[in-house]
Amino acid sequence: MLKQVVFARPDHREARELAADAMEQLGYQTESATWRNAYLLGARELREGAPKSAPTGNSVDADVVAMLPVDRFLEYLAIRVNGPRAQDLRCRCDWMMIDEGTSHRITLSNGALSHSPGTHGAQADAVIQLDRNRMASMMRDGRPLLQVFEEGQLDVTGNRELVRA
Repeated sequence: MLKQVVFARPDHREARELAADAMEQLGYQTESATWRNAYLLGARELREGAPKSAPTGNSVDADVVAMLPVDRFLEYLAIRVNGPRAQDLRCRCDWMMIDEGTSHRITLSNGALSHSPGTHGAQADAVIQLDRNRMASMMRDGRPLLQVFEEGQLDVTGNRELVRA
């Protein structure tokens, strides 16, 4: 019933507090962590209101990203691609970790970034060379990849303009 009152009159403070108390008690009594978190978050939102906006910037700690295996780091980059902006770009790059002796072929096509071990060979538009320490430093500094590229701290051979795009 409190849900109906809160939806009908969102500014009714007493109904919101009573609904929050009920959700809080349900949260304390449940054994499931998932349900407990859902109830307690619901109680918090009833008391304080919903978050105003989604957080911006990196959602993962830079130290964690810096320690990721290269294939996971590239997956991290893939989810950060602005698909609509990259829709018309076509790019084949080789990402080489010079200290680890690994290479990954990266393909940007139709607004999506994909990768797999190996190289594009002669078909690569560009080759990006990096070592783990520089990658970790780049992530800890919180600088965008484009800024690192512009500052010349990312070794890129081949079509630099395509990498910049």
